[in-house]
Amino acid sequence: MQIVYAGEPIPDSFPMSMFLAGPTPRDPAVKSWRPEALTILGDLEYAGVVFVPEPRPGTPWPEKQRQYAWEADALHASDRIVVWLCRNMQTLPGLTTNQELGRWLARDPARVVLATPEGAEHVGYQIDDARRAGVGGLFVDTPMKAVLTRVMQDLLILVKRDWGQRMVKSFDDGPMGTQSFSRERGERFVPLHILQQRSYRNWHADLVQAGNRLDDARVEWVFRVGPTRSKIFFWCLWVKVWVAAEQRWKANEVVLGRPDIAAYLAYCPAPNPLDTRIVMVDEFRSPARNARGLVRELPSGSPSGGAGSGSSELEEETGLKIAPERLRDEGSRQLAATLSAHISRLFSVALSPEEMATVEQRAGEVNGIAEDTERCYLRVVTVRDLLHDPGVDWSMVGMIMKVLGAPQP
Repeated sequence: MQIVYAGEPIPDSFPMSMFLAGPTPRDPAVKSWRPEALTILGDLEYAGVVFVPEPRPGTPWPEKQRQYAWEADALHASDRIVVWLCRNMQTLPGLTTNQELGRWLARDPARVVLATPEGAEHVGYQIDDARRAGVGGLFVDTPMKAVLTRVMQDLLILVKRDWGQRMVKSFDDGPMGTQSFSRERGERFVPLHILQQRSYRNWHADLVQAGNRLDDARVEWVFRVGPTRSKIFFWCLWVKVWVAAEQRWKANEVVLGRPDIAAYLAYCPAPNPLDTRIVMVDEFRSPARNARGLVRELPSGSPSGGAGSGSSELEEETGLKIAPERLRDEGSRQLAATLSAHISRLFSVALSPEEMATVEQRAGEVNGIAEDTERCYLRVVTVRDLLHDPGVDWSMVGMIMKVLGAPQP
């Protein structure tokens, strides 16, 4: 276990980390709860970093502005923010804790663990707010050891999930996280629950392959979906990237990540390419900006097995069943490279006139997964029509032209 006290540097590398947030005594006569927490973590053989927003024993408090800056950096470098809300209005009011808790519930609630011991005062609002936000852990009237044990278990799961066989020896041979795995530079500030996302790993791998380097990062927000909001769909990171070819840093942008998609172009060729018919869907999407209020797009989505794992999205959105061996892989590209890191893998299939006639008979049919609020209206359009349709965005036009060529309207 590596203990980092207020004002001390963020370690150059570490496997996992937590921040012990909560009321801090201002009166020397009032005993801090953090030494007990450190003793528990030591007994549990925790082998990560613990950020303690108090001075190292025997040293003075840092200057106020330095303390604020250190806490901000340490919180961003923490995989779990453990808020021990042992509020006593006379001795440990925890007013700063309220602000920190609210800030992180809004920014990234999955890394927050809120815990209250028996007898904590005026914590009902914070408990309700944490429950609504979907925090990473919520423990009411719970002993500190039980809370910290669960936090460690959750961190272990995340590390093992992310690094797989590279970590097996560490867990089998000794205290957790003591062997091969560590994060350095900017990845210290990417929490484990984002670090394990395939969307993040793919983006970072391409960054490194290009010769560039992530030197700093901050989570701006995370958007989660599902009945319990346990699945990360979007993440947004401010990043500081060293651009090797230009010998400079780029630090004025964010990276927006989400799962990659697979898109399917089912078409029936015609002698005049402009008369080629294409299977598309109309769907209400909140960001749409056109008079129809619907996006007209190729059937597409994020298959559970990753982009390219099958033609399930095509069938779900159109009812069209295509044998996988008929699909032609057209390659992968980003859809909006200045905004989002995700890519689309495009597949195409040429339909016979009879197959397309069957689809046309079902035009207007509604498909999709109701539980995902997906409602897709089946359409068949010609290339001529879609080139003049503002409801078809440029990324769709580009994918279609990649397969069919670029006929002049």
